[in-house]
Amino acid sequence: MKKFLLSFLLLSFAPALFAAESLPGSDRDSHGCIGSAGYTWSAPMKKCIRPWELYTVNMDRPYTENEKIDLILQRKANLIEKSFRKDAEELLADYPTDGKSNYELDITYDVINTGSVLSVKMNVYTFLGGAHGEEVSYTWNYDTKTMKQIPLLKIVNRKNLATIAKNAEAYLTKTLQDGVADSEWLRAGLSPKRIANYNTFALHTDKSGKITSITFYFGDYQV
Repeated sequence: MKKFLLSFLLLSFAPALFAAESLPGSDRDSHGCIGSAGYTWSAPMKKCIRPWELYTVNMDRPYTENEKIDLILQRKANLIEKSFRKDAEELLADYPTDGKSNYELDITYDVINTGSVLSVKMNVYTFLGGAHGEEVSYTWNYDTKTMKQIPLLKIVNRKNLATIAKNAEAYLTKTLQDGVADSEWLRAGLSPKRIANYNTFALHTDKSGKITSITFYFGDYQV
């Protein structure tokens, strides 16, 4: 009687045990892509792909010792990655390659200052064909006490910014090789009337936490 009862109990649980096991290919999505095998649906290419077989994405995880700021940086990185994947797959749909392409996205971070001010620089390198890739920088500057971003005009007024622009133009004109510096181009890229020209900056402090200097980063073809 006991043996019969034991066999009955095992058989009664057998369907649940078998149901818990996933059969190969059972995780196909609505497009038929098998996620467990690394496949995902590409709308531009209209097929299932393994992204790492087609292009390269290298992304560091942000680490500033502040979870809120790390989350903000990660969200920005995710948006950049999403845009890159779309662009890369659209190009591959129009211009298929034999094997892996040389399209690449690389994201790294520099924590420039810690203490009363936290400045973080995100470095983004993208290559989607052409003679060379594109490098773009993004920065965030936070007051660590209030956890609010520090706007540029809180550090320098417009008059000081005009002086910075004048000095920067003189320096770049002198530094760049003859024939490379375009005076009109420089003035446009350094114009203090357009605050966006100076949106990418990092703050530096002394040991007491007082802001002592500022570094500006200019994008490709800006100056």
